[in-house]
Amino acid sequence: MINQVILVGRTGAEPVIRGTATSSVANFTLATSESRLVKEEWVETTEWHNITCFGKIADRMKDLPKGTLLFIQGKIHYSVYDKKDGSKGYKTEIWVNNVKFLEKKKKFEDVDGDAPPPQRKTSQKPSWGKGKVDTPWGGKPVTQNEDDDDGAPWKDSIKN
Repeated sequence: MINQVILVGRTGAEPVIRGTATSSVANFTLATSESRLVKEEWVETTEWHNITCFGKIADRMKDLPKGTLLFIQGKIHYSVYDKKDGSKGYKTEIWVNNVKFLEKKKKFEDVDGDAPPPQRKTSQKPSWGKGKVDTPWGGKPVTQNEDDDDGAPWKDSIKN
């Protein structure tokens, strides 16, 4: 049986990190969104997920700002608890096994409000062309195969 979840979304708040006798636990919410066409109009729906990280992963969540884009891989965990009024409460969480930060930490901080906004890197060539292409987020440039005309990996499998 498989219990695996993969989410890509933005943090809803800074994580709350608690220390236990043996390790750390971090809790935060993650928002995922999807758009769908309803009666010729696009409607966006946002789902909020309760995220729980343990150990070294929880330690990496320290100082994580609200709105950070994350890739999260984990499993669904359900728990039942007793409320103060005597009724049962239910909680669904994602227990994280792996997390990847999909954005670089913001190097630019406007401390006094007078600094100019950061400049995005722009491509000299389109991403489907040959040669090196700068990523818009300032990451490593991507090098495409020189023998690949259009960058489509499946082009050889298409029969005319």
